[in-house]
Amino acid sequence: MSQGWSESDKKVVKVALERARKRAEEKILKAYRDQKIQCIDDLWALELKIRDWRKEVGTKFYFSYDGIESLLHECLKRGWSELSDLQSLSEERMERVRRG
Repeated sequence: MSQGWSESDKKVVKVALERARKRAEEKILKAYRDQKIQCIDDLWALELKIRDWRKEVGTKFYFSYDGIESLLHECLKRGWSELSDLQSLSEERMERVRRG
């Protein structure tokens, strides 16, 4: 439900989560590019990592407004979002995001 969310806060959240998703994906791509595959076991280990990344990131960005503050908090904690992405949120919402 999006009750209690101003149109302004909704717009900030949508933009911030899109930026967070892109940053998360870029971190995964960097980690992938940094992998050194020297034997078949390295390849199988990488396959497992890719599955984990897909589970972790692929499901994060489908959200409901009921849990959005904790999702934004997690994005900040993981480095996927920056406070500047959220600076236009209302002060009340920003405080909830900071608390998680």
